[in-house]
This record gives sequence, structure tokens and C-alpha cells, in this order.
Amino acid sequence: MTNEAQRVSDLVELHALCARYMAYTSRHVPDRWLDVFTPDAEYSAFGTPYTLERFPALLAAAPRGQYIGNMPVVDFDGDHATGVQHFVFIDQKSHAMRLGFYRDEYVRRSDGWRIRRRATTFMRKHGGFDSGRQHDPLALEGKASPRARGRPPPSPSGVGCDRALPQSRSGSQRKRMPTPPRHTQRSGWNVQVAVSPNPLVSENVVSRSPNSLYPRAAR
Repeated sequence: MTNEAQRVSDLVELHALCARYMAYTSRHVPDRWLDVFTPDAEYSAFGTPYTLERFPALLAAAPRGQYIGNMPVVDFDGDHATGVQHFVFIDQKSHAMRLGFYRDEYVRRSDGWRIRRRATTFMRKHGGFDSGRQHDPLALEGKASPRARGRPPPSPSGVGCDRALPQSRSGSQRKRMPTPPRHTQRSGWNVQVAVSPNPLVSENVVSRSPNSLYPRAAR
């Protein structure tokens, strides 16, 4: 096999390797998930590195959802390689999306290419990049998780929909207080905006000012 043919063969194998990672992670198949890593593999997320023996617990603690990744961009160096793979994670329940990419190190073994190191970087709405809010998902091992207690887990930093209204001390959402009517004069018209109890609906009352040349507007 020529060098070019070998490079193409290695590239196809690495693409398939990263595709298996995405599929096994989305379906939460811990035994098959471990097959894509070397025995001395290290996975870094949220600023914390994990070794292979902790991978099953890390996968179990991860939120359920769909991972979609592109083909990694790979640079070869003999039996070693580095790569970057971009991905999108879609939460199964809320359909909130998380964008990011992996920085990888691969190594060729007797049974084929495997991932030796994988580090996650998240892409934020404000345009920044980071490895996630510093925390260890496995720090509370043995304690009941929010999901186990019947409550949804907290959304990661930078993920989710619009913020909820501020909470009062009693736990209920604060009501938006209506503002008093205001009067403006523009192009010979007096416009009065009356705020209704529904904050999303307003009632406009339009009348002609003394110096207007236009007839009274019908509501």
C-alpha cells in the first residue's frame, strides 16, 4: 500500500471512530463507548480530566440527547495523529442546543486507531470559547441527582432558552407593574397609550390636536 493510500485508509478509519463515539454517546452505550479509547485515555470536560475507569460514571451523569458531529480535521504523524471535531448537542427534552468542538489525540494500535485524549471546548453565544463552567459532574457520586429526585437538572452555563422572570421570596414570579398612561404629540396628533392588565397588550387612543389639518382618526 502506498503512503497516499495508507493515509486515506487511516483517515477513513478515524472518521468512523469519531462517528462511533457520537453514536454510542447519544445512545448511552457504555461498553461500546469505551471501545473507542485507549486504556490510558484521558477525557477533559468542564475543566476536569477523567481517566478511563471513570468514563462509565461520566457517561451515566451526562444529559440525554443527540450528538451530531462533522468529520474531524486530522494531521498525521506516523502512528499518532491530532484532530479537531466540531459537534452540536441537542437536549432530548428541551431541544436546547450546545455548540462546541473536541481537540483530540489519536494513536494507532494493533487493533486499529483509538482516541487517547479528547478535550471539549464550548462555543458561546457572545462569541467566546471555554471548557465549560468549572465543576466535576462526578463530585456528588452516591448522592441522589436532581433527575433522581424528580426535578430537572440545572442547565449548563450558556445553554437554554430565555431567562425566566425573577423569583420572589415566596417562589412565585413577580408581576410586571403597569405604567401610567403617557401622552405624546406627533404631527398634530395626541396619542394616549393606556396599559391594560395584560403586559403584552396596549390600547391606543388617538385624537386630533387643535392645530391639526387631518380629521379625527377612527379607532
